[in-house]
Amino acid sequence: MAIDGVFIHHLVKELNDCLQGGRINKINQPSTLELILHIRSHHQNWQFLISSELNFPSCFLTTQKRVNPDTPYSFCMNLRKYLERGIIEKIWQVDNDRIVVINIKAFNELGDECLYHLFFEIMGRNANLILTSSDLTIIDSIRKLSPGLQELRTIVPKATYRYPDKQGTINPFSPDLTDWQKMEMLNQLEGISPLLKNAFNYLGSVDQLIFKQVNPVLIKAHPKPAFYVFDLPHLEGKRIFYSTISSLIEEVKTTLFKGANQLSTLLSKIVRRELAHQKSKLANLKDDLIEAEKRLKTKNIALLLQANLYRIKPGESEIMVEDFYHNGSLIAIKLNPQLTPSQNLNNYFTKIKKSEKALKHLNREIAKNENEIIYLESLIDQINKASDSDLQEIKAELLNEQLLKGAKVKVKPPKSYLTYQGDGATIWVGKNNLQNNYLTHTLAQKSDYWFHVQKAPSAHVILRTNELTEKLIRICAQLAALHSSFSQSSSVPVDYTLVKNVKKVSGQKGSFVTYTNQKTIYIDPDWDTLKKLLGPGVQS
Repeated sequence: MAIDGVFIHHLVKELNDCLQGGRINKINQPSTLELILHIRSHHQNWQFLISSELNFPSCFLTTQKRVNPDTPYSFCMNLRKYLERGIIEKIWQVDNDRIVVINIKAFNELGDECLYHLFFEIMGRNANLILTSSDLTIIDSIRKLSPGLQELRTIVPKATYRYPDKQGTINPFSPDLTDWQKMEMLNQLEGISPLLKNAFNYLGSVDQLIFKQVNPVLIKAHPKPAFYVFDLPHLEGKRIFYSTISSLIEEVKTTLFKGANQLSTLLSKIVRRELAHQKSKLANLKDDLIEAEKRLKTKNIALLLQANLYRIKPGESEIMVEDFYHNGSLIAIKLNPQLTPSQNLNNYFTKIKKSEKALKHLNREIAKNENEIIYLESLIDQINKASDSDLQEIKAELLNEQLLKGAKVKVKPPKSYLTYQGDGATIWVGKNNLQNNYLTHTLAQKSDYWFHVQKAPSAHVILRTNELTEKLIRICAQLAALHSSFSQSSSVPVDYTLVKNVKKVSGQKGSFVTYTNQKTIYIDPDWDTLKKLLGPGVQS
């Protein structure tokens, strides 16, 4: 990938020229890993697209319009809360690394001016977009990285943001180095792609290229095209030049990386569409329930009619009776003059029986529908946090649940669940339904312990130990809470019990279970606390 540190060095200048001092009027998230900031700056409207798609992470000014989901992603909602109407103070690069930082000043709910940072790490398959406060406390990120996925960094809410390890690299734009020294230390230069390194070797110079005037180009070289912010003399092939770096990136993204992260976008789109359908269905069911309950209220009318049946004369269209259910006031009961008094009474009781039957059916359907909505919402959360292997497992689940068109697949045992070992214990954490089911119902032994957030979607956490200590309980409870929909809440109730007390709900989609003999611990989810509890002796 040619978006290296030098490329970003020049891109940041272009972005600053257009966006610095601009106001963020609107924020959209068209897909799980794409964000668009709508900015008004220098009497112009700009669309600043930030894409963390794993095959081609990039940021640029776009002219293309994208379709947004009916229900915004939670990350988008968080950014709207903190950044909308904010002013872009500055866009800058961390040394010559592949990290773009956007400083934004905005007012909080109390009217105080606050500084926020958007860190965009353009690092291939580890690309991420992270929102922090001024003290670098992480507020949210488009991809969460928990302990065990990266040794040195945790990218989750409430953790402290830390830069990736640079491993002693040197900024090639440093004024303290001569061009000759840079060539001597070529392998130590920060943010240099193999493509650019080959160009340095071809010219025998670093400065001759990196200080060159920007002239964005797409080179149709063999065996694959190349692109950069200026021409690369060591490559042969037809050149297409662009007026801006953004227009070059947009062309490359559109033509060369069209399929980037298609699976995540596809799965999210399918689940969100089904979720919208189920929510609409639930609203209709509740309307039907209200009508059925209204019809059931005629039961008192039928009983009053029954008590006054002897008073009804053939051919009457109504009868006035004393309502002994409501202080004895007189009420009129409608009758069908074509029916006998007994037939009129039977007609009322028939309607009541139908209403009672409808109520039972509607309550069953509503409960079923609400479970389906919980299941789909948990899937969306899992897709947003999923790695490539996790996505494949979720795809298999959607195929087997017939939410995704295609033949059913044989489910293989998952491999990408989290594992922690230390203090004589082993802990497993499921990140999706397939992993949760496997850990709880296949891998776990009856004597293991099972942890789960109370009454909310969360990871199934399995603990195998000979001694259940307070520390292990807190570690497992933190893991369950942090891998749940309550990860940003406080005082989260986490239930735990022996695996032998956990039963899968028959016929229920996902990884829903029932359990007994549980105890409950209340946890404030916090990644820094978890890391301290895990300690240096725990391997992940």
